[in-house]
Amino acid sequence: MLDGHKRLEILTNRKVQEVECLISTDDEAYTYNRQANYLSSIGEHQMILRALQHNSEETIAAALNVNVSTIRKKRDLLDGICAESLDVLKDRRVAPNVFAIPRKMKPVRQVEAAEVMVTSNLYSHRFAEALLAGTRDEMLVAQQRTTTGRTFSADQKARSASETDNLLQNSKIAEETYGTEPPTLSACCRYIKKLLDDPTLSRYVAESHPDLSENSKT
Repeated sequence: MLDGHKRLEILTNRKVQEVECLISTDDEAYTYNRQANYLSSIGEHQMILRALQHNSEETIAAALNVNVSTIRKKRDLLDGICAESLDVLKDRRVAPNVFAIPRKMKPVRQVEAAEVMVTSNLYSHRFAEALLAGTRDEMLVAQQRTTTGRTFSADQKARSASETDNLLQNSKIAEETYGTEPPTLSACCRYIKKLLDDPTLSRYVAESHPDLSENSKT
């Protein structure tokens, strides 16, 4: 279990037999998350919504020892965010203030931005703002077009949008080939090592290509 030890203890004491929970999609025995204890912002939002079905905002705030405004922020965290982009980010450690950025984009662009975040493994507010700056006007919600125009010139926005599109395209290419390239490279390395283990070939490489022979030792 990564998170929810106190909730489990309460449920056990109340003799609850079944309860909904979030399941990790990775084998945590092989990742650093085995030592971590956290809940994603999206998971926390869903828990708040579920709690609000049976309790008031004031009751939940008192139980968690936080302000009512904090509960309301968590409740409204994902307003304006499309379900597809949430599905991409649901297991990621995205800071709550980051979600204010993609809601300024149209749903299609939200999904693209989420995919770039995952591929780049960057979920900061600054990176989200950079993706917003690189979003074309037609992919922004109406009220956002005028505000971004005041900050960036037309040339700056065009260049930023082009760079962001290239980043997205390159990230998709890398994602498609990631599963095949590492095994291929590993097999090639083992094959080359096997060749160099042959005394005759190793001696030839050392005499004819000393630079390669030196690199093979390192």
